[in-house]
Amino acid sequence: MAGTEASQSTTRLAWRWFAASIPKTWEIAAYHLDDHDGQLQLHDRDGLQAQLIWKTVKRAPDLRRLMDDIHRRARETAKLPPQPLTFSTIGVCAVGHGEPGEAAYASAFLPTAKLLLQWYCPRFEPAEFTEVWEPVLRSFALAEGESREWALFNARITLPARFVFTEVLPQPANIRMDFSDPKRVQLRVRRFGMASVLLGSDDEAAFLDRLLRGEHAAIDARESATINGRAGARVRFRRRGTRALDQLTGRWWPGEALLWHDRDTQRLHTIEQWGPRRALRLDLDALARQSHVV
Repeated sequence: MAGTEASQSTTRLAWRWFAASIPKTWEIAAYHLDDHDGQLQLHDRDGLQAQLIWKTVKRAPDLRRLMDDIHRRARETAKLPPQPLTFSTIGVCAVGHGEPGEAAYASAFLPTAKLLLQWYCPRFEPAEFTEVWEPVLRSFALAEGESREWALFNARITLPARFVFTEVLPQPANIRMDFSDPKRVQLRVRRFGMASVLLGSDDEAAFLDRLLRGEHAAIDARESATINGRAGARVRFRRRGTRALDQLTGRWWPGEALLWHDRDTQRLHTIEQWGPRRALRLDLDALARQSHVV
């Protein structure tokens, strides 16, 4: 996003099918992260500010008619007479809004995935919509191609499209996102807050060793290292395989983990990767160098 002020006031929101820049005051309050039927609810201190829903459909919908039907039913429920929406196009979205104080809607369709994506703004106020919502919708992009951006709870990374999301664990000050590819290579991205408290008397290598052992990994080697120009660590480890035959035979999958310590923000960042021995791996150092891993 152009401009330092704009980038400082927004954060990224991205999933397998889309990416956008949203106000930093918007936080994920509820989510259902399914590839074909999901949603995110975004709140600030005043409550619901936006909802994004995506679902697979059989054919390309008439986006304006769809929004008009939703608006008509809302007015019927409120016992108000019918009134059509005012339509426009912003970025990839068809946009419709009613009178000030009513809801606004924005819809897009991703043909390659037969996916309908719908934004819901609970209260349309013209000045606020221009200031807040239009930049969000202009930044909203549908995801296609060989890579995917993933950004949730202020953790962000770009991965090859073959990797799919498997789990997210948001906690106060901490976030973990897990991914897997068709060959069962596992990738884990974490961010920890309150680094000095977590480290205690340990250095970064000892902390990473302790973290992985606590999750039943066997440590083969560890060393202090400079990652992204910051104090960090590199650990080689093994985890039990999860593929059927590997589970049956108790076979270990080799892995590698990187950690770096951002002293300015008091955060610890890790990227971990493990999987079957012959499976193609990602270059963790290259991932760590991504300027947008936050």
